[in-house]
Amino acid sequence: MFYVTKNDCFWRDLPNDFGEWKRVFNYFNRLKHRGIIEDLMNETRTNIRLQVSKESSPSIGIIDSQSVKTRSFKK
Repeated sequence: MFYVTKNDCFWRDLPNDFGEWKRVFNYFNRLKHRGIIEDLMNETRTNIRLQVSKESSPSIGIIDSQSVKTRSFKK
């Protein structure tokens, strides 16, 4: 998951060191549907925030509209 996100690639483009891409994707998909990925991300976020002396949970979220790309589609 981290490799795909960091390198902005498709699952099919995983290096052979990871194994067959279908197997890796299916494993990830099972973890995702069981909620394990979300739990892992929440735990990671909490630990990082505590390490930098912040509250364990963010109190506010900000969306910067300048960084959101929009696209108009013609009918």
